[in-house]
Amino acid sequence: MATWEKIDSFKKRVKKEGVTMTYLFVSEMRIPPEVVAASLESYYQVPFMRFDPNVIPPKKLLKKLNMSYLRRQLWVPLAGELDDELVILIDDPSDVSRHMEIQRALPAKKYIFRVGFAEDILQY
Repeated sequence: MATWEKIDSFKKRVKKEGVTMTYLFVSEMRIPPEVVAASLESYYQVPFMRFDPNVIPPKKLLKKLNMSYLRRQLWVPLAGELDDELVILIDDPSDVSRHMEIQRALPAKKYIFRVGFAEDILQY
């Protein structure tokens, strides 16, 4: 069971060691990834998505973005068209500042967010 002290310790390690909370929950607390995924989905109220090698982000969208920027910001466009509807995989769908950055970088009428593990986002 996670305690607030353990979570605070993990937060410090995330910054210091460059690992993710997901990694620490799964590897050290032995919480199954499916349970962490369900928790994220419930918390953010958006569908969870794992890496799927059959889903290929549209090249025309990726051309407009800097890959190192996407790695740092932990989001990736997975489907859609500019000026229409875009599907975005992100590690924190509640991050308003990143929403604004996404809107500036990829103007669309509608954004559909999916939450994912940082490790999965980086695989794209």
